[in-house]
Amino acid sequence: METENLPEKDPGYQRTRVLVPSLLVAIIGISLAYAWISVGTTREMRIQSALDRNLTTAQLSARLLDEQCEDVVTVLNELAQSAPLHSMLASGNRTKLRGNLRFDVDLVPELLFLALYGPDGRLIEQYPAAPAAPATVAHTEWADYFRPGRTLYIGKVITLPDDPKTEVMVAARPWGPPSHPGGFILAYYRLGRVNQWMQQLHISEGTLYILDVTGRVVSMTGSAHNRLDSLQPDLPSHLAGQRGRGTLVAHNANGDRMLVGFASAAQPRWMVLVLQNEETALTPTNYLFRRLSLLLIPLLALLLAAGWMLINLFQRREQMARQLTAQNERLRAADRAKSDFLANMSHELRTPLANIQITLSGLLDPDLLWEKEQAQECLQLASEELDLLIARIRNLLDMSRIEAHANALQKEPNDLTDIVGSALERLRSLLRGRPIYADFPSEPLLAECDSAQIETVIVNLVENAIKYSPAATSIALNGRRDVNTVRLTVVNEGAGIAAEAQARLFEKFYRASPSSAIGGTGLGLAICKAIIHAHGGEISVQNMPGGVAFWFSLPAAPALSEASA
Repeated sequence: METENLPEKDPGYQRTRVLVPSLLVAIIGISLAYAWISVGTTREMRIQSALDRNLTTAQLSARLLDEQCEDVVTVLNELAQSAPLHSMLASGNRTKLRGNLRFDVDLVPELLFLALYGPDGRLIEQYPAAPAAPATVAHTEWADYFRPGRTLYIGKVITLPDDPKTEVMVAARPWGPPSHPGGFILAYYRLGRVNQWMQQLHISEGTLYILDVTGRVVSMTGSAHNRLDSLQPDLPSHLAGQRGRGTLVAHNANGDRMLVGFASAAQPRWMVLVLQNEETALTPTNYLFRRLSLLLIPLLALLLAAGWMLINLFQRREQMARQLTAQNERLRAADRAKSDFLANMSHELRTPLANIQITLSGLLDPDLLWEKEQAQECLQLASEELDLLIARIRNLLDMSRIEAHANALQKEPNDLTDIVGSALERLRSLLRGRPIYADFPSEPLLAECDSAQIETVIVNLVENAIKYSPAATSIALNGRRDVNTVRLTVVNEGAGIAAEAQARLFEKFYRASPSSAIGGTGLGLAICKAIIHAHGGEISVQNMPGGVAFWFSLPAAPALSEASA
């Protein structure tokens, strides 16, 4: 099927063909843009999630720190509210007072030291006796801390003068009425238990710090890479001693973003900080995102494949629609041709039959006396009409056999010159008054063919030349041998054939000149084409100066000399 003969494409399909790729590109673009925006938005969400985790860890640690300080708070409260302590202080019984302090120190393993101060701020008694306790509370930050309403002080961490390796937490409480305290109780609390439970905490690539009220690092656990002193200079001092909880994003000395969660303990008023490097905190989810992003590649590939298949589906639909349209057009054309053929055949068969009937009726009329020459002429006319009728019927039978594939080829080496002679003998009555010029080589033109069918081809070509050329004009037949083919050309002096007619000249029922003055069924050339193609040859037509040439070629058989050799 030639594409130039197909109808134009459906405009609706053209719009769909443009719309589908555009929609596909839009979907891919929107998907990529959505993925890009989602990654950015999700990063902020993951940062906030990491900050919330750090805050939760800081709050939990602050509550644990409160629980660790509960022992020393209990001891201080019991001493401050103890009636025996007041009586011992009033009686001046230092022995019982020291024994009471010793009992409390021995009761709490982490309680290192207890001391009592009087209303004047001077040291009354201590246990154990050590140079750690100041002789007076004057100029101590915890003594200045107490104001009406404040009953407990847990402050900074100090190092004992006689034991530099031991760090203790300073705790103090006034005793007596809150409005007029009778003195102060001072306690030193070891940090061993605090450090012990901190070491059990696990922060993924993060660091937990505990700061006292002065901003000093009491303890830390986790990665040493997250150094507190590398943050903004005022951050630790700003957070130390503050109350409350929260999160913030800080920068270290290298410019890296640090995710900070902080919370203050209720009793020691210490601050718990949890630090994580932003990229480190996002590493687990980054790994997941990278794995998920790999899914975009097969998804995009599937989307492209689906789009490509959809486009191909539309192309195939268009092609099938065009083929169906062309097939329907051919069927309509064939139907019209068959209708024309039936009308023409009824005329072609009725005319010779009517002529024969008139001639025979006239000869059989008893009232007419025919001379011999007149009777002979009438019989000759009836014979010619009968030959024409037989030729029409022969074409119909040949075409029906060809379409039914009932014409089995009997190919063998045949001399094309002999076949031409036999065909001209069959057409002797039609060739009267026509000069015939034959140009053939002296040696045989051997072709591998079925002689009967090739004779039919030659008869149809010569009949066509007679029909479409002026009366009494010559017909030339030319035969020659090429390297692998044998070629025969039939030339008449008829008018040229238009180029568009040449392309359809060998179709069934097609007639280049459908005039009623020229009889025919439109099957002769179609029969010629079918027979020649069945032999593996070619057939065509071309205009020549002063006429038209029909030619066909057949596979050549070996020459006699070659066969004998």
